Amino acid sequence: MALDEDAAWGESPARGPSVVSGVRALPLELREALLMVCLARFTHAEAAEALDVPLSRLVERLERARCRLASHMGVDVDAAAGGWAGAAHLRVIK
Repeated sequence: MALDEDAAWGESPARGPSVVSGVRALPLELREALLMVCLARFTHAEAAEALDVPLSRLVERLERARCRLASHMGVDVDAAAGGWAGAAHLRVIK
């Protein structure tokens, strides 16, 4: 018996929103950037080149995609560890 893929990956009241439905809801430009970097394991530079966009635009799209996914999953980005921008565990390397 084959599983119905949409039913298996969809949302349910008991589980809440799924990551898959959140990714599907992203605009194409955000979804492409996120999937290339996170699933296809492209570097940021490789993904930017493949999408024919500047590296800064790719990074911005990744940030927007992550924030939208967090919101979809019910995570308050501003409250979580000081938000994305204020991540204390990151350091500047010169």
